[in-house]
Amino acid sequence: LEGSIYTKISVQGDRKTYTVGQMLYEQPGATHEESGNASQTTPAQLLAMNLPKKGATLTLPGKGA
Repeated sequence: LEGSIYTKISVQGDRKTYTVGQMLYEQPGATHEESGNASQTTPAQLLAMNLPKKGATLTLPGKGA
C-alpha cells in the first residue's frame, strides 16, 4: 500500500524486498523469519489477508518459545 518492506520466509530463499503493488505469499507450514520496513525514513503499510480452512491454527510458537 505504501513504501517498501522486506521479509524472509523459510522455504523461499533469501530475504526479499517488496514495493507498492507487489504481493508475497507465505505457504502453509513456512516460517516467517524476519520482516520490517525497508526504509529508515519512509513509512510502509501492507495489507495482510489470511485464508485458512475453518478451524485451522494460524500461528505456532517459534523455536525456544
